[in-house]
Amino acid sequence: MKVQRISKTEMESEFIATGIADKQGRMIGAKISTWEETFQAVPDDVTSWYNLTPGTHLALRTMTTRNDRPFGAMQGTKYFMNRTERDAEIARYTAYTQRTATNKAKK
Repeated sequence: MKVQRISKTEMESEFIATGIADKQGRMIGAKISTWEETFQAVPDDVTSWYNLTPGTHLALRTMTTRNDRPFGAMQGTKYFMNRTERDAEIARYTAYTQRTATNKAKK
């Protein structure tokens, strides 16, 4: 369904440290940003829209970091209908970051 954002809460960010450095000595980690957005349905002739259900969604954006600074491509925003789903994705991404850091340390 076509929707447009009508409100957005302030973004909260957290840095995840793995305690592992890459070959250049930079600490590998991740930045996890969360916020809420509310969307309302719009007519089909609207040209700028999101393909979501109307209502409030929990947003998540993740980014790889080196020394708590952005590194590489930023990931797109993911939307969730409840905190359980979003928290599960944060846990999955945190585990992925730790695995990636561990593998890079072995090389």
